[in-house]
Amino acid sequence: MDHPEWIKNQFKKVRGRAWYRDVIIHASFIETATKSVAKERNSFDCAIKILKASEKYKDDKLDEIERLRKLRNRMIHDLLKDKELTNEAIIKTIREMKKILKDIYHNSVLIQEYFQKHRGINTKDFN
Repeated sequence: MDHPEWIKNQFKKVRGRAWYRDVIIHASFIETATKSVAKERNSFDCAIKILKASEKYKDDKLDEIERLRKLRNRMIHDLLKDKELTNEAIIKTIREMKKILKDIYHNSVLIQEYFQKHRGINTKDFN
């Protein structure tokens, strides 16, 4: 399977696939799209700020994208050192990230346009 096929495959519903893996991969997809649209190569945080300053995107689910960024960072960077990240807290965070991802994929014009243009993916089909 080549890279474009692999990306499209991540949008297919697969029973039993790990939630943690899914939310981390999809958060990365949102990061890449956000940085690409903002023309910011290094910082997800800066890309969000750039887009918030833009008249075109300032109301386009950027607060949810920011929440996703913070949750993703906590899950990736603080997983081993944060004693409050119990199994229950991790599952709760994963569910919250999944809900945010669905909202972004279904309601963010910025994200919808990016995936349609660059990958031929309709993000409204994402479950």
